[in-house]
Amino acid sequence: MNSSKSLVRVDLSDNNLDSSIFQWLSDTHTNLVDLDLSENNFNGSSIPDYFGNMSSLEYLILLNSKLEGGIPNSFAKLRRLSWTLEVIVLVDNFQTLLKHCPNALK
Repeated sequence: MNSSKSLVRVDLSDNNLDSSIFQWLSDTHTNLVDLDLSENNFNGSSIPDYFGNMSSLEYLILLNSKLEGGIPNSFAKLRRLSWTLEVIVLVDNFQTLLKHCPNALK
């Protein structure tokens, strides 16, 4: 896939992707608002720290993607990101992040 700095919505759900897609995403994050990676096969990978640098990100869907670990502290910089109860269940450092996320629990 070629990189595109003009992408705002990417739906890669239910494609049996592995963590190699994270490198491509790190090159396309400039204007990304909506990212759906649900129902993939990241097989124990952690959520990449650079997702916290996607300042335009409002929606990040990671349900049933076999990710492990907590949400990176860099997510505290995501002022536009809306959190859902599905995310809270996965987070071990949620209380810390909640203090820094004004759009929490919309």
